[in-house]
Amino acid sequence: MPVFAHRSVTGEGDWDWNKALAAGISGALIGAAVGSAIDTAGASLGVIGTLAASTASGAAFGAGVGAATGGKLFESGKTVDWSGYMAGGAKGAVVGAVSGLVGGGAGALASRGITALLGQGVTGTAASALGGGFVGGFVGDQAAQGFAIGVGWQKPEDYSLGRSLIAGGIGAGLSGIGAGYKAWRQPVASANAGSPVNETVGNRSPIGWLRDPFAGLRLRLLTRSVTGEVDAAIITLACKLLTNSEGKRAVFRPFVRKFCE
Repeated sequence: MPVFAHRSVTGEGDWDWNKALAAGISGALIGAAVGSAIDTAGASLGVIGTLAASTASGAAFGAGVGAATGGKLFESGKTVDWSGYMAGGAKGAVVGAVSGLVGGGAGALASRGITALLGQGVTGTAASALGGGFVGGFVGDQAAQGFAIGVGWQKPEDYSLGRSLIAGGIGAGLSGIGAGYKAWRQPVASANAGSPVNETVGNRSPIGWLRDPFAGLRLRLLTRSVTGEVDAAIITLACKLLTNSEGKRAVFRPFVRKFCE
């Protein structure tokens, strides 16, 4: 938003109300998309809910960026090209929706697989959020670029793997923030807590192990054991660092009460 606010004074004259209005709309769309992405990462939504939220978030982000680019908001000394603004916003919304739909699905699958393998402790939760976010961002941007090239909105020579890697990093960051906020508000599950994917493993069902995607009672027990030890070490170290003085205990009282007492 500060960038868009700055651009509003670089149009025709000392203040360009057209640019201010266009910048405000684009900034609101991008801000809503980022907020939705964080909320989605920190919410327990079903498959349909996750895909719907990620698609809407992607469409809003794409519309905001596409409109700003098409309307020439980043070009100094020029007022808004409203026809380009509307066209860029429409194209951006479509491409963003494709990115959100495909990336949201890929990220959810990756997150679910990591959770099934590592459990729902500190390590498993962090790995699931960061890994799922990165996969979602990367795959979503790859899908968006492929779609845009296919319909003629992007030149093939403009394809960028680096852009997808950056999108993956942003996705991991937003997902990590959302998951961290959720973990702060809710108790962290035990490292050996059950997983919706692995709940049939070891339940004495003759075909239980066949239904497990990782076919891994031994693999599951091994990874849960390792992540359980890592979780315990992380929490123990954090408690020591945050409780070695009365001042720290007072500042970090919510964390200490929740995890250390």
